Amino acid sequence: MNMRDYSYTPSRLEASPGETIKVKVVDQIGIHDFVIDELGVSSDTLFPGENKILNITIPADTRVGTSYEFYCSLPDHRELGMVGQLNIVSK
Repeated sequence: MNMRDYSYTPSRLEASPGETIKVKVVDQIGIHDFVIDELGVSSDTLFPGENKILNITIPADTRVGTSYEFYCSLPDHRELGMVGQLNIVSK
């Protein structure tokens, strides 16, 4: 997943209940991070050219159709539209 001022590409991810997905976040422009509050996911703050692989585990009891927002927690980035969705789908 590419991070740049003020967007994620792609801005939508999919996973199934009980699944663990690996997401490689790559900072292309600016200083950013990647957070999903409900799943306890938070990357370090990344600078241009840095990357990090995150393992995101979806609880097995998560209902299909659930959507989690991911966002950049740096000041004003979320408000400027640096958000995306992790959608829970059936296997």
